Amino acid sequence: MALLPSWAPNLHPLIVHFPIAVLTAAVVADLIDIFLPRST
Repeated sequence: MALLPSWAPNLHPLIVHFPIAVLTAAVVADLIDIFLPRST
Protein backbone atom coordinates (compact mmCIF):
# COMPACT_ATOMS: atom_id res chain seq x y z
CA MET A 1 0.00 0.00 0.00
CA ALA A 2 1.41 3.35 -1.01
CA LEU A 3 1.71 6.13 1.53
CA LEU A 4 0.16 8.65 -0.87
CA PRO A 5 -2.46 8.01 -3.54
CA SER A 6 -1.29 8.29 -7.15
CA TRP A 7 -3.10 11.63 -7.64
CA ALA A 8 -1.64 13.31 -4.55
CA PRO A 9 1.50 14.77 -6.20
CA ASN A 10 -0.81 16.61 -8.61
CA LEU A 11 -2.15 18.66 -5.70
CA HIS A 12 1.13 20.57 -5.28
CA PRO A 13 0.44 23.22 -7.96
CA LEU A 14 -3.01 23.90 -6.54
CA ILE A 15 -2.01 23.99 -2.88
CA VAL A 16 1.15 26.06 -3.36
CA HIS A 17 0.51 28.33 -6.32
CA PHE A 18 -3.20 29.16 -6.00
CA PRO A 19 -2.80 31.11 -2.72
CA ILE A 20 0.15 32.98 -4.24
CA ALA A 21 -2.00 33.90 -7.24
CA VAL A 22 -4.87 35.02 -5.00
CA LEU A 23 -2.57 37.23 -2.91
CA THR A 24 -1.02 38.72 -6.05
CA ALA A 25 -4.45 39.47 -7.49
CA ALA A 26 -5.50 41.11 -4.21
CA VAL A 27 -2.42 43.35 -4.20
CA VAL A 28 -3.02 44.35 -7.82
CA ALA A 29 -6.68 45.11 -7.08
CA ASP A 30 -5.68 47.27 -4.09
CA LEU A 31 -3.11 49.16 -6.15
CA ILE A 32 -5.66 49.80 -8.89
CA ASP A 33 -8.10 51.04 -6.27
CA ILE A 34 -5.49 53.38 -4.78
CA PHE A 35 -4.08 54.87 -7.98
CA LEU A 36 -7.07 55.11 -10.32
CA PRO A 37 -9.45 57.96 -9.60
CA ARG A 38 -13.10 57.16 -9.18
CA SER A 39 -15.73 59.02 -11.12
CA THR A 40 -18.46 60.46 -8.92
